[in-house]
Amino acid sequence: NYPADHVAVVQWNHGSGIFRNGINAKPKNSQKPVAGEVTTNGFAWDDHGTNMNLKDLNPAFSAAMLNTGKKIDVLDFDACLMAHVEAAYQVKDQVNFLVGSEMVEAGDGNDYIGIMDIFNKNPNIDGRGFAKAMVESYAKSYLPGGNQYTNPNEQYTLSATDTSALANGLVPAINELATAMTNNANVAASARDNTTTYENDDSADLGHFVSLLAKDQKAASVRGQADKVAEELKKTVVREVHTGGKLDRRLSDSTGLVIYFPKPGDSINPKYLNVAQTKFAEQAPWGNFLKAFTKSGR
Repeated sequence: NYPADHVAVVQWNHGSGIFRNGINAKPKNSQKPVAGEVTTNGFAWDDHGTNMNLKDLNPAFSAAMLNTGKKIDVLDFDACLMAHVEAAYQVKDQVNFLVGSEMVEAGDGNDYIGIMDIFNKNPNIDGRGFAKAMVESYAKSYLPGGNQYTNPNEQYTLSATDTSALANGLVPAINELATAMTNNANVAASARDNTTTYENDDSADLGHFVSLLAKDQKAASVRGQADKVAEELKKTVVREVHTGGKLDRRLSDSTGLVIYFPKPGDSINPKYLNVAQTKFAEQAPWGNFLKAFTKSGR
């Protein structure tokens, strides 16, 4: 009878990035025996060994759009390691803004008191405004006097991504860069080796990578394409916060989104190249570059 003007979905659970291989753990504080072990792959993994993958999002949001007649305004991952180019691309036709963290989330994750306060102060807020405000309240909550402040050394990242800007501007720029690098994959070696990574070292901060690439004299042939990615990234990430400095210098170079980026000699997860598993696979240039780049170390 009273449909919402705007809809946000919060995925509250553990997250391990778009996928994470071979890491299992015994359930903690389990009150009863469970079958198998906790499999910390994908996101929304539980004590019964199940989890969600990127491909599981689309059927759910298709049903939501059928029922509401419009896209979801905000998908927020209150889960670790989910601020991926690939995650935003996966839901680009169903979600307007993605909120997530490049690294493991701080403390207890979202500041739900602050989120409710956003609505209290501005009940007419739209999706863009809400996504940006979520990021801002998250950072504020971990500062002295904040709702979740317990540790002066707390570290965090969080960003809000415009999925339309990503699909229409950033991804084409990534494709141009990838195409330019594929025939000489070693051109990316130095920049990739020095790019900020988080708990999953098969993924790297996109903005930091292209900034290092643009400064590398040996990569002068792709400087224009690297600069274009940086330009489009600024339009795509509408709000980003991070700590850094003396506590964790790698975070100082965070720009809001990571991209899957295994190193030379590493294997590429087969799911990454399968469009049925990872929709970003339909953008062949980056996958082709990764094939050449990873083989360059063998």
